[in-house]
Amino acid sequence: MRFPLNCEVGKMPWKNAPPEVQAYFKNGARTPVHVRAVEPFVVSVTFDDGVTKEYDYTEKFTGILSEIKEPDIFSKVYLDDTHSICWDTSKGHMDFSSDTVYIYGKTVPAAQDNLKQ
Repeated sequence: MRFPLNCEVGKMPWKNAPPEVQAYFKNGARTPVHVRAVEPFVVSVTFDDGVTKEYDYTEKFTGILSEIKEPDIFSKVYLDDTHSICWDTSKGHMDFSSDTVYIYGKTVPAAQDNLKQ
């Protein structure tokens, strides 16, 4: 779920947003600066505030995301020139919300993140 950056908390579309979404956008959306596949179907994304999140796509391979369920495709995740989390598939360029990764991803402690690199 992506909300316009110029929205204010308490105004649409914030009115019905979950508290974690409201808190995220209240503090300002984060920009991903590094992405990599760390496990089958898990990405690690480091954001401009230094926070690294891991997001598991295993349960997300429905609809359009079924295009990235092949390990060879999934492992080629990258950030495009707009800092979107992307894959190239047989049907073209596909991107996924970095906001979703930041809000719902598992925070990786800094020491653990350094060990994985």
